[in-house]
Amino acid sequence: MVDTLKYKDWSEVAKKDLHGAKILYEKASTHDKEFRKFIKDCALLNGYYIETRYPAEDPLIAEEEDVKDGFKFAEEIISFIDMSIQ
Repeated sequence: MVDTLKYKDWSEVAKKDLHGAKILYEKASTHDKEFRKFIKDCALLNGYYIETRYPAEDPLIAEEEDVKDGFKFAEEIISFIDMSIQ
């Protein structure tokens, strides 16, 4: 799962290719450094996005726990952004 990499490693992944999430993550991080804590969450969520837009030869099969984590991560990110803009 995504927690196996350190923040530094995920930063390098984000700089290389996270498609749209990469751009959003970089912009959010420049406005609020605290957003950096979501790099792993953004990477996981981006994987789901990419798969729906560009299906792979071997389809993504998400376990129920992974889906629940994805929803939790998305809710945490949205909540953080909502609190930041108030």
